[in-house]
Amino acid sequence: MGIFEVILAFMEKGGNVLWLIAALVFFMWTLIFERVWYFSSVWRQDRAAVVSTWESRPERKSWNAKKNSTAAAVGEP
Repeated sequence: MGIFEVILAFMEKGGNVLWLIAALVFFMWTLIFERVWYFSSVWRQDRAAVVSTWESRPERKSWNAKKNSTAAAVGEP
Protein backbone atom coordinates (compact mmCIF):
# COMPACT_ATOMS: atom_id res chain seq x y z
CA MET A 1 0.00 0.00 0.00
CA GLY A 2 1.52 3.28 -1.11
CA ILE A 3 1.36 6.58 0.70
CA PHE A 4 -1.44 7.84 -1.57
CA GLU A 5 -3.66 4.88 -0.70
CA VAL A 6 -2.98 5.33 3.02
CA ILE A 7 -3.89 9.02 2.89
CA LEU A 8 -7.00 8.29 0.83
CA ALA A 9 -8.14 5.59 3.31
CA PHE A 10 -7.58 8.02 6.19
CA MET A 11 -9.60 10.73 4.42
CA GLU A 12 -12.45 8.30 3.74
CA LYS A 13 -12.58 7.31 7.42
CA GLY A 14 -12.79 10.98 8.41
CA GLY A 15 -15.72 11.71 6.14
CA ASN A 16 -16.71 15.04 4.66
CA VAL A 17 -15.38 17.04 7.60
CA LEU A 18 -11.84 15.89 6.92
CA TRP A 19 -12.14 16.91 3.26
CA LEU A 20 -13.38 20.33 4.38
CA ILE A 21 -10.41 20.67 6.75
CA ALA A 22 -8.04 19.67 3.93
CA ALA A 23 -9.56 22.32 1.64
CA LEU A 24 -9.26 24.96 4.35
CA VAL A 25 -5.62 24.02 5.01
CA PHE A 26 -4.90 24.34 1.29
CA PHE A 27 -6.61 27.75 1.23
CA MET A 28 -4.65 28.85 4.32
CA TRP A 29 -1.31 27.94 2.73
CA THR A 30 -2.35 29.74 -0.45
CA LEU A 31 -2.93 32.91 1.57
CA ILE A 32 0.36 32.49 3.44
CA PHE A 33 2.34 32.15 0.20
CA GLU A 34 0.51 35.13 -1.30
CA ARG A 35 1.45 37.31 1.70
CA VAL A 36 5.09 36.16 1.55
CA TRP A 37 5.19 37.01 -2.15
CA TYR A 38 3.55 40.42 -1.55
CA PHE A 39 5.87 41.44 1.28
CA SER A 40 8.97 40.21 -0.54
CA SER A 41 8.26 41.97 -3.85
CA VAL A 42 5.26 44.28 -4.22
CA TRP A 43 5.17 45.92 -0.78
CA ARG A 44 8.47 47.75 -1.25
CA GLN A 45 7.20 49.38 -4.46
CA ASP A 46 3.87 50.34 -2.85
CA ARG A 47 5.64 51.76 0.18
CA ALA A 48 8.06 53.76 -1.99
CA ALA A 49 5.15 55.24 -3.95
CA VAL A 50 3.31 56.30 -0.78
CA VAL A 51 6.44 57.81 0.78
CA SER A 52 7.25 59.65 -2.45
CA THR A 53 3.73 61.08 -2.63
CA TRP A 54 3.91 62.19 1.00
CA GLU A 55 7.33 63.78 0.66
CA SER A 56 6.30 65.69 -2.48
CA ARG A 57 3.46 67.29 -0.54
CA PRO A 58 4.25 70.95 0.25
CA GLU A 59 2.77 70.97 3.75
CA ARG A 60 2.62 68.06 6.16
CA LYS A 61 1.52 69.56 9.48
CA SER A 62 -2.21 70.27 9.09
CA TRP A 63 -5.09 68.05 10.14
CA ASN A 64 -5.92 67.33 6.47
CA ALA A 65 -2.34 66.28 5.77
CA LYS A 66 -2.35 63.86 8.69
CA LYS A 67 -5.69 62.37 7.57
CA ASN A 68 -4.36 61.98 4.01
CA SER A 69 -1.24 60.31 5.40
CA THR A 70 -3.32 57.83 7.40
CA ALA A 71 -5.57 57.10 4.42
CA ALA A 72 -2.55 56.51 2.15
CA ALA A 73 -0.95 54.22 4.72
CA VAL A 74 -4.00 51.95 4.86
CA GLY A 75 -4.55 52.02 1.10
CA GLU A 76 -7.58 54.28 0.80
CA PRO A 77 -7.83 56.39 -2.35
